[in-house]
Amino acid sequence: MIIKDKKAAIKEVFTFLLIAILIGLIFLFAIKTIPRITQSSCDADEVIFRKDINTFLKKYDTYGSVNIESMILPCDYFQVCFVDKDIIGNSTFNSPNINLMIKDSINNNISYSIFLVKGSTAKPISYSDKLKVVGNYLCIDPVGGKVKVKFTGKGKTVTIDSVNN
Repeated sequence: MIIKDKKAAIKEVFTFLLIAILIGLIFLFAIKTIPRITQSSCDADEVIFRKDINTFLKKYDTYGSVNIESMILPCDYFQVCFVDKDIIGNSTFNSPNINLMIKDSINNNISYSIFLVKGSTAKPISYSDKLKVVGNYLCIDPVGGKVKVKFTGKGKTVTIDSVNN
């Protein structure tokens, strides 16, 4: 009888050990997978944001049309910035308030006119040859988690303005 109890005890310890290892492996897999899922979600949000802005720029170019769109910034970006298509490539453009990455993009003729800003980093997301901005560039902060953008059709171009202020 003692032998049977020892075998049962060893079997029970072995079972609990296997269960603990299995739980640990599942936990490690979850820890490695969650950031990838979050990043994939952020990437998808950026693609949707880019698609929406480009759709609005094509849709609202009719002369005299004025449309206001409300958009949620993807992930943890805290600003969207627009650059006038005609200022790109101006090596003398300078402004004390503009993000340095955006300024470098303008000065070095890099064809991006829409940026998402997070801290001191600006991520270029798109270029539009229809984009006009009064004052050459405009950065919009979200209000209540959304940015409101006014699209004014000028025929072949669309002027962008903020309605948050």
